[in-house]
Amino acid sequence: METIFSKIRTLTLSNIHSILDKAIDMNSIPAMEQHIRDLTAARKDLEGQLAEARYTLTTKTSLMNNHKAKIAELTENATLLANANNGNPTEAQMSSARQMASTIIQLNETLAEDEAAISDAKTMVTGLEDAVSKVTANETLYKSNINKLQSQANAAAAKTKAANAMEAAGNAVQAGGNLDGISDKIGREAARADDAFNRALGNVPSSQPDELSSLKADALLSSLIKPKQTSV
Repeated sequence: METIFSKIRTLTLSNIHSILDKAIDMNSIPAMEQHIRDLTAARKDLEGQLAEARYTLTTKTSLMNNHKAKIAELTENATLLANANNGNPTEAQMSSARQMASTIIQLNETLAEDEAAISDAKTMVTGLEDAVSKVTANETLYKSNINKLQSQANAAAAKTKAANAMEAAGNAVQAGGNLDGISDKIGREAARADDAFNRALGNVPSSQPDELSSLKADALLSSLIKPKQTSV
């Protein structure tokens, strides 16, 4: 007949194997992160069950040792009573010896149950220890793999950033060359503007009379002056 410990062990280890055997995309960080969370939760649950199983094993072992000690004590006392008075015990002594013998028989039956429970508890502890070890190993493995993937992702992001920076720098250099061409064009246009300005300035008449104009003006003015009349 399967004990409660065997049923728990079967159920627990079956669930653990389903987690350990689960197919995971090793190239998917989100999938691995979720699997790590599942493994961590499973490990903590196993560690809790392992602690309980160890406590159960310790308790049952202690109880079995107490039963063995009690059996030894009762056996010794029953032997003394049954052999009292040089093998002629009184009725009271024999009655007590019979009660002790009955208790010894009951304890021996209990002892057999104790031994079966302890054997099952040991198996439970061993199975849980193995499961914790396997889950921990897988948890460590997936954490290591996800760290590698994250490092690769970070390296790829850094390369992409560097490539974008170099592309931007190249564009800036090309833009600098275009600026040189624009500067040359503006210079030529400025030269043409200066030439046009100078030509226009030469066509503006001077507001100051030149020397020839002054002589002509003096001659005209002299012709217009009437001669002075003399008195008689």
